[in-house]
Amino acid sequence: MAHTRLAKTIHWSFIVLYAYGIFKQVDDISQLEDDSLLIFEVLFASVFLLIVIFRYFYMRNVGTMHASSVPVHSVHKFIAKSVHTSMYLCLILLPLSGLAIAFLFKQGIVDGPLQNIAIGIHEFTATLSYVLIAIHVSAAIYSRIKGEGVWSSMVPILKEEGPSENKYVKKVAEIEAMLGPLPIEVKKQPSSLDVEETGKTYLDNALLKAKAAAALTAHGIDKETYENKLVFLMSIEKARFRNPVIPNCKLELNIEAIRSHGRVWKYKGEAFVEGKKMADAMWSATIVDKK
Repeated sequence: MAHTRLAKTIHWSFIVLYAYGIFKQVDDISQLEDDSLLIFEVLFASVFLLIVIFRYFYMRNVGTMHASSVPVHSVHKFIAKSVHTSMYLCLILLPLSGLAIAFLFKQGIVDGPLQNIAIGIHEFTATLSYVLIAIHVSAAIYSRIKGEGVWSSMVPILKEEGPSENKYVKKVAEIEAMLGPLPIEVKKQPSSLDVEETGKTYLDNALLKAKAAAALTAHGIDKETYENKLVFLMSIEKARFRNPVIPNCKLELNIEAIRSHGRVWKYKGEAFVEGKKMADAMWSATIVDKK
């Protein structure tokens, strides 16, 4: 989903104002002796401040990674939000300190501790804003290369057509996704699946429970019976991998037993991430006695 027309107008209008402020900034405080320039600088700083504040309140309910077509890693979201917050603080302090400089100058305070503090804050926030905006632009270009959809939501050119298929870009995305913790959801084991955990590892025990669950699904047999059974995968049909699944996604699996013939059961399964189908397939399995 793209940003609204108003959001785009505010964004690009602000960029024009910011660029103008950089190239037309006052280099020496003595220039403010020109009353017309002083009035212009005060009006410019006031308009700049109002646009920043309005933009903040208008955009604060929009996600930092708005319109992303793929899951965004939590670390990436945190960094993006931190940069955005820092940018807003800088871009509010920048015109406020400029207005303070103009006010003190109008009061005849051209030098001294107060004026030096105001100038120091103004210069520091201006320099910091250059760094933060450079990071912001670099992140936007990086997102465009990955094809996340964020670029197209705000920039009218070089629209993305989907996630990048470049193997190097995909590898970088995989590494990025591995940097944070994976979400784990623990659910209580059904009472009908009371399987003794005799495996040496968590994987062994998970396999024991998976086999027991398959046996229960297929035959509705009790614990004593399925302990003497084995479940075998027979075939996989119509498997489609529609979208890549990366670490840190919450993968939802919907599995349905569609028919059976004797000890052979056929299943249909679909995998989703945030409501988007990632893969689907059909497969057959059978249950046999242990020898």
